[in-house]
Amino acid sequence: MKIYVTTPEFEGATLAGSGKIICDSLTNEFLSLELTGSGRIDFAQVDVMDLDAKISGSGDIKVSGITDRSEFEITGSGNIRSLELFQLKCEARITGSGNMYVNTEDYLRAVITGSGNIYYIGEPIVDDLITGTGRVRRY
Repeated sequence: MKIYVTTPEFEGATLAGSGKIICDSLTNEFLSLELTGSGRIDFAQVDVMDLDAKISGSGDIKVSGITDRSEFEITGSGNIRSLELFQLKCEARITGSGNMYVNTEDYLRAVITGSGNIYYIGEPIVDDLITGTGRVRRY
């Protein structure tokens, strides 16, 4: 089943289960993406000030575009892929086994208490706190 939505205001998307949410282009101040389950969220060409994305399942979130600040969290085995999202500041937390791929220029705050890894491109100041087996690595 496909559902097409056009709206003047859009602040977020939540997917519980095994579906797909795809967005071709979005300009807004804030965007929140939440995935619980094995589904997939794919947002291309976003232009937002603040972006929050959370996974508590085995699914994937992929985001491209530009944002000033992002906050990512994985508590499951899913992955967040944002190498094509230019970010000035990124706060990334992993308590699960999933991996994150981020493109951040100024600052990366990485907290890992699980076994997942945070891979990054760009030249950020990296501030990490690792108590799990995961690592923060240049991609």
